[in-house]
Amino acid sequence: MRIVFNTRHDKKLSTRRLLFDYLARDLAALGVETAVDDWDHYDRYDVAVLMCSDLESARARQLNPGLLIGVVHPSDIRAEQVQEIRGADFLIAGTVEERDYYLSYNPSIFLVYLIEDDWKLWKRHEGKTETILGYHGNLYHLEQFYPYLSPALEALAKRHPIRLRAVYDVKSHGLWKVGRPAIPIDDVQWNLETLGQELVQADIGLVTSLAPIPDSLRKRAFRSVLGEAWNHFGAYPNDYLIRFKNCTSSGRALVFMQLGVPVVSDMSPELCHILQTGRTGFVAYSSAGWYDALARLIESPLLRTQIAGNAKQLADDWFNRRTLAERLLLDLSQLVQQKRKGELPQRIGIPLANEALYRRHAARRSPLRQLAARLRVGRRRSA
Repeated sequence: MRIVFNTRHDKKLSTRRLLFDYLARDLAALGVETAVDDWDHYDRYDVAVLMCSDLESARARQLNPGLLIGVVHPSDIRAEQVQEIRGADFLIAGTVEERDYYLSYNPSIFLVYLIEDDWKLWKRHEGKTETILGYHGNLYHLEQFYPYLSPALEALAKRHPIRLRAVYDVKSHGLWKVGRPAIPIDDVQWNLETLGQELVQADIGLVTSLAPIPDSLRKRAFRSVLGEAWNHFGAYPNDYLIRFKNCTSSGRALVFMQLGVPVVSDMSPELCHILQTGRTGFVAYSSAGWYDALARLIESPLLRTQIAGNAKQLADDWFNRRTLAERLLLDLSQLVQQKRKGELPQRIGIPLANEALYRRHAARRSPLRQLAARLRVGRRRSA
């Protein structure tokens, strides 16, 4: 089998690195003939893996009508991207939520987790006077420490000496300010070459992935979703209204698991699936939940060691790059044969449950509506 991986995305971006460059390398190690960024020779390949936002599939199919085309990082935010994912022979999703959502568009979706190479480093847990909490990722998820994690960290700091090492792209995005807790913090510039060494210094890994919803918006959000059924379902102050992107990845947790650093994460579905509470990690939502999980780990090096060992075993058994490449190769081989026989899987034909909401969203994103919105904001600021 011959596979070409083409994308115009920057090489430093994780999606480009992990789902194009590294995946091509991993499949080549299994005996597949692969190439990266070969834009003019689609006729030489059986399979093309393309980025959805590059809008390349029509040109690729024109140059090779028999090509099996896969699209990475699907999106239905723009009409032309909907055409990409509906016209593709298969999609590659990075999360269980992303795969679940896009099954309405395409029945052949392969799950490839965003996993870094193993650095072959391992954390040894022992009693310490100061506990190091580690974070790596983008500035957006750092800002989501508030309103639940930041208060928990400030409360913990009154009882335990703690320090946060936050690894992110300081040069590009500036110093983290929004949602920053009042505890000792080291702001560390993200660098792939030194990332493993930076993170293995942590005693506990923190992963935030939800987009919090203020209490003032809870009722409005429920009414928007439930409409007239609002009164039937009720409005309870102890309801959890959890918001997450369908492409929110578990990759940041998996890096800590590779290094032997136990993880506490918020409650996105995929992380709830990977971090089995008290066995391979902890999940939390409320400030009290974050405080409880972190305090238990801070106070027990033995618990940190046990959870790190269980999480590493899970990562080695299921969340490793070779296993992912082997599963993908098996799936692609079957799909190539089906395409040659004209027997590709048919679409499920189930409409999106939120079709009405999606149409309203698409309408709001039209150029005229966006211009009108900017003018309204400008008038309010000048008033």
